[in-house]
Amino acid sequence: MPPSPAPLPVELPRFRPFHARQSEAGALQAALAYLDVRAPHSGQPYSEAMLFGLGGGIGFSYFVFEYKSARIKTLTLGTRITTLEESSRPQFLQTICERIGVPLRVVQSTSAALANRAVRQALAEGTPAIVWVDLSGPPYYFSPTAEYAAAVVYGWTDDRVWLAGRSRRPLPMRGKAFEKARSSIGVPKARAVIVERPVAAPPLGPAILQAVRETRDQMARGIDVGPFRGNFGLAALEKWAGLLTDDRDRKGWPRFFPPGRDLLSALLTVYVQIELRGRGGGAFRSLYADFLEEAAEVARRRRLKEAAVPFRLAARAWHNLAVAALPKAVPALAELRSLTAAHEAALARGGAQGVERATEIRNQIRLARRALEESFPLTPPAALDLLADLRRRVQQIHALESAALQALRAALR
Repeated sequence: MPPSPAPLPVELPRFRPFHARQSEAGALQAALAYLDVRAPHSGQPYSEAMLFGLGGGIGFSYFVFEYKSARIKTLTLGTRITTLEESSRPQFLQTICERIGVPLRVVQSTSAALANRAVRQALAEGTPAIVWVDLSGPPYYFSPTAEYAAAVVYGWTDDRVWLAGRSRRPLPMRGKAFEKARSSIGVPKARAVIVERPVAAPPLGPAILQAVRETRDQMARGIDVGPFRGNFGLAALEKWAGLLTDDRDRKGWPRFFPPGRDLLSALLTVYVQIELRGRGGGAFRSLYADFLEEAAEVARRRRLKEAAVPFRLAARAWHNLAVAALPKAVPALAELRSLTAAHEAALARGGAQGVERATEIRNQIRLARRALEESFPLTPPAALDLLADLRRRVQQIHALESAALQALRAALR
């Protein structure tokens, strides 16, 4: 029996790579813009900020885990609204598409061949495919950001898949590397979303107000998940602040992340998950502020624009917290932060052309981390001082976001 012919190359020549501010909203914005789907209020392509806000925008969650057999401890800071992201249900994107009247089709398969075929079919029909990928492995080794990271596939030529979302330059991957990135731990396995042009766009005003209510409610009241309600929203910020210096609680940072490898990993995670999940950093708070300013005009609620102000202050506070986790006062930690940012920048600016420089930096990061783990630069008392500073900063963020929620309440009256 003769072998099956190789699939024909498929690509979208008009598509341009982009660097998203938030991966899912950015991927959707790029796909809709390519299909020439326009917002009813502006006659222009939807902004990434508007789409992000319509999905519920920002949120906060706090979780730590310990895998004793592997001697690994992890920290996860959720910075967008928490949604149900089951394999066949990408709730965040589904919510956005429902609110703008865009038909959405979810394709999910346990077979890599079938999953690949669905992506190629979408491209053959002239539609970008949104996929979920873990790009912390080869060939790019982006920093692991512990999120549902989406990207757009806009070409498949021979054995190369062309991705967009993390760089303004092309990010090609070999087919096997792409399949592995789609089946990594924490990634909805081999899931793709295909969007279509809407027949008609519903008015955005009611959808905006509903989305803002959801943001307000989840941040104020958390999520009803039994004993974990306190891990979401403002309560989670309070919880995190308390645990940063609590040496009696087994999940308190002085015990759970003692000075050395564990604390180093946690501090680096704080920086990466706040600053490197998308272009702009700041835990998406600036992106949400942009949404509120645009939404104020569309929904004719002037106070939504006023609510953007405390969220911009919060964005700055989140950025300062991320930097303070690897502070300038501790040169070895500051150097690790600088190298991590430089690695991200090399890929974001250069795409595949930045891999050589990124590899050089990654080797420097590896050596720096090894040296820090072998000789941590903070004594236990100095580590406690650093944690106390982080606690103060988290408390400041709690106060700013409490004020921001009050502003949202006023805007919704």
